[in-house]
Amino acid sequence: MNCILWQPDAVAFHLGPVPFTWYGVMVGLFFFAAYFTLDWQFKRGGINPDKAFNFLVAIFVGGIVGAFIFHRVFYEWNTLMRDPMHLFSVKQGLSGLSSHGVLAGNFVAGLIYAKRHHIRLLELADRCAFGGALSAVFIRTGNLLNSEVIGAPTDIPWAFCFTKIDTVPRHPSQIYEAFIGILIFVVLLFADKKMGKENRPLGFMIGLCITLFFSLRFIVEFFKERQAVSENVVLSMGQFLSIPFALAGVALIIYSLKTRAPTSMPHSTGAES
Repeated sequence: MNCILWQPDAVAFHLGPVPFTWYGVMVGLFFFAAYFTLDWQFKRGGINPDKAFNFLVAIFVGGIVGAFIFHRVFYEWNTLMRDPMHLFSVKQGLSGLSSHGVLAGNFVAGLIYAKRHHIRLLELADRCAFGGALSAVFIRTGNLLNSEVIGAPTDIPWAFCFTKIDTVPRHPSQIYEAFIGILIFVVLLFADKKMGKENRPLGFMIGLCITLFFSLRFIVEFFKERQAVSENVVLSMGQFLSIPFALAGVALIIYSLKTRAPTSMPHSTGAES
């Protein structure tokens, strides 16, 4: 069998009787990484850095809710039609989370936060882009350690055999997506510098992040275990969902370059409710 045998324990460690899975550890590490990037962006933009944590919690919760709902609506539609209450079922924990739903949930939570705190939504989104890129790194690493979101069968030399599932050599698609996150993060840092940091066009960073992520995600889907819409459709559900998000990213880039409104504007650094 020409593959890398992959069979890590899903549990990273225990605190007393409580098990902590690798996926949970990766989510926790992502939260801290996202906080530090957001805190950096808030401070540089003159926004009270105390708001960074509260904003991150808001979009984090919104992202989980959005991911949960999207997965059930778009990936478990038949089950949902048989049992509408499945939309709210947590019998299997939070398994089944859609990355497209994360962004949708982030948008709703961000919109509410922006209106409440009188900060432009696109400015908040631009400042979240760096953490958004890192999400792919940590979450897909968690998926890899959990032997989930597996790749399609292959005969490449670096194929993985996820022995908890089967012994078929497969693409380590989780690693591909993690590398995409690293690539986008580096591109964003470069673009931030080249576009003038706080003078960068409003909406450009989040537009660039969304465009790159969902365009590359569309490609990676060809190397993942296919979640088909139907037997006669070539594209997967993930690819169909990626198309409008990628187009929205392109529209944001065009809008930002056309308007050239600077990301930064005067903010009160005092505490607000």
